[in-house]
Amino acid sequence: MYHFNHKNLFSVSVGAISLAFSLNLQGAQAQSTEITETPVQVVSPEAAVDAPVVLTYEEQLAQAVKDAMATAGQDFVDFYATRDFRPVWATAGNKTLLQLLTFIESAPDHALPLARYNTGAIEAAWNGSSAPADVAALELAAAQSYVQFAKDLHAGM
Repeated sequence: MYHFNHKNLFSVSVGAISLAFSLNLQGAQAQSTEITETPVQVVSPEAAVDAPVVLTYEEQLAQAVKDAMATAGQDFVDFYATRDFRPVWATAGNKTLLQLLTFIESAPDHALPLARYNTGAIEAAWNGSSAPADVAALELAAAQSYVQFAKDLHAGM
């Protein structure tokens, strides 16, 4: 969003006046020797009204991921902060999410119960909405399942 200050307002006003004068001068040379001024409306910084900030989808998603990870604990927040709260698992194409689900589905091969890792909830969320809050919820479920599965593989249940 563009914020007005006295410097910006001055340079915009001077630029507009210069342009108007230049255009009028060119027109005057082509038509006659009479030069007319074009009025320029000057807006004071106090009169400028801030428009509401509209976030891009990526910014909305990053905020939703940040909010979701805050519910999971500081380790999740710290990790995602290094990525500017961009998703790891719920990405375009979802290739990494598919790899995660394939990896977790090997849990019975390691004598671990598959139900422990919420694959059904992840798959349901995966097929859900692309709204930032829903994608963030998918990211949170996938991240928690990954961490739990990795801990269980490492230390057992």
